[in-house]
Amino acid sequence: MTPSVSLRKVFRGLLTLGATPFSASARARLRHPRLYRMFGLTAPHSLHEYHTRIAASHIRQPLARVLVVGCNTGRECAAFVDLGALQVDGLDIVENTGRDFTHARVSYLRSSAERIAVRDNTYDLVYSYATMEHVPDIEAAFREFVRVTQPGGIIYSLAAPLWNSRFGRHKGGIFASFP
Repeated sequence: MTPSVSLRKVFRGLLTLGATPFSASARARLRHPRLYRMFGLTAPHSLHEYHTRIAASHIRQPLARVLVVGCNTGRECAAFVDLGALQVDGLDIVENTGRDFTHARVSYLRSSAERIAVRDNTYDLVYSYATMEHVPDIEAAFREFVRVTQPGGIIYSLAAPLWNSRFGRHKGGIFASFP
């Protein structure tokens, strides 16, 4: 028996709830592969894949241009190619930026998030997963995200534990002067 379209919409809504700040165990239950199979959907293989899907779902037209900030060796870039992006640019400061994934629709920029060397209004989606806790000047990076995102585009940034911990994993003491 195939579930109705309305049940699929309910399930997708549950997945969106799973991305909200509930406990980790509650989010894990909502992302359990058995729920995906029950509704005839393919479960993501990782949290990276889960968040690339969620980010891509916010773009109403087909994904045209995507910037993946903190792409490291290219894993997230591959996910956006699989989701139909016409052009994916990966950005990172590491020496092996993009080493593990090459594709005709993907290019890599070895640069800081605080100074992105592209024109204004370039991307439909700027995606950053677990990167901002590594960036020294977060405000400058977000200004750059806004600058390179097209009007009506989406900035999808998930940073942990910087926003979940007063001390942050990589930025100990960053919030010391705040209550």
